[in-house]
Amino acid sequence: MAKMTTDKLLGAFEEMTVLELSEFLKAFEEKFEVTAAAERTRVELREYMLPIIDERRTGDGEDSDAGDVPFALRQAASAIENIEQLSHDLDIARLRLVADRLIASRKVFLAGSLSSAGFVQYLGYLASLAFENWRVVDNGTASLPMVVTDLSQDDAVVVILKDPYAARSVNAARFAAEAGAFVVVISNQVSCPAFQYATQRFIVPSDSPQFFSSYAATLVLIECLAGMLIRRSGPDAQARLAEVESNGHRLGEYWPVT
Repeated sequence: MAKMTTDKLLGAFEEMTVLELSEFLKAFEEKFEVTAAAERTRVELREYMLPIIDERRTGDGEDSDAGDVPFALRQAASAIENIEQLSHDLDIARLRLVADRLIASRKVFLAGSLSSAGFVQYLGYLASLAFENWRVVDNGTASLPMVVTDLSQDDAVVVILKDPYAARSVNAARFAAEAGAFVVVISNQVSCPAFQYATQRFIVPSDSPQFFSSYAATLVLIECLAGMLIRRSGPDAQARLAEVESNGHRLGEYWPVT
């Protein structure tokens, strides 16, 4: 039997409907056990990482180069451990309460400096797709003095910071609390100085085998919060999300897929 060339296969796919492609993909996975193979790879990786995670938990080899274990795998093991710890400790009911309060707020401001700046920007981007009233402090039109001046008890401020703590972020939490705003602080230590100003606080594990703190668990919390906000906000936010995506395609913001 003659083999089909790649071009002929792609040509055949182009003539198939979305439903036909979906059915083909499912049949392909079942025939060649693609999903099973991926699951086996995940399990094998997990089994390989467990001894590294256990070593970190017991403290064995903490000051050594961990023998033959590459640094990248030790970093990955640390990230997995942080995420598992977050999953174990996270109070879902409290996260829902926070999400509902943020949805009900007149305005929501996000504050974060130094290493946390990028994560505040990311949360701000996710939220701005569905909501018009979210702003990142010090990003264009929302400077900290302007935010503090306009804050009220109907507003909310989310602050993300890690040790060593950015003074600007601590002050943002303090000024927001003084204005009566709803203040959410996300940090990695109980001793975080911004916690004293928080209405709600979340402690996120950040252990790492290197000098820098890990943000893996923080990223998971941010994405959980963003997803929860959109799901609990009702049809208006979801409609805006769809409209923003549609306009992105219409205005050529996304690279065309051919």
